[in-house]
Amino acid sequence: MKHITNEDFVAYMRNELNDSNRSQIEDHLDECEICFLSYIESVTRWNTESELSPSFTDNTLDVLQEKSPAASKKYKSQSKQTLVHYALAAGLTILLMGSGVFQYVFSAFDDEKFQDQPSITEQVLDKRNFWLNEKERGE
Repeated sequence: MKHITNEDFVAYMRNELNDSNRSQIEDHLDECEICFLSYIESVTRWNTESELSPSFTDNTLDVLQEKSPAASKKYKSQSKQTLVHYALAAGLTILLMGSGVFQYVFSAFDDEKFQDQPSITEQVLDKRNFWLNEKERGE
C-alpha cells in the first residue's frame, strides 16, 4: 500500500483536492496508522495563522450573524421582556406601598389578639403532651 506524501497532505489540508482524491486520502487515513500519525504531525506543523487575513474573525462573525438572525432577535426579545417584567413589578410595589395595602396587612397582625395566642409550636407541643398523658392514663 502506498503511503501519502507531504504534498498530498498539504493539498488535502488546503482543500485543493477533488472529491475522489479527498475520499481516497480519508479512506487511507482510516486504515493506515503510519499515515494518520504523519497527517497529525503535518497538521501541527502547518501554520494556518499566516494564511488567514487579519479580518478573518470579524468576517466569520458577520457571516454567522447573517445566517442566524433569529438568535440575536430572540436574545433581544428576552432581554426586553425581562426589563418589562422588572418595571411592572417595581411599579406594582410602589402602587401597593403608596395605597397603604402593605401597612394594613402588617397592622392586622399586630393586634393584641394575635399576640396573646400561643405560637404554633406551643400548640403542637400542648397537643402532644395531652395525647401522651391520655396514653399514660389508659395503660
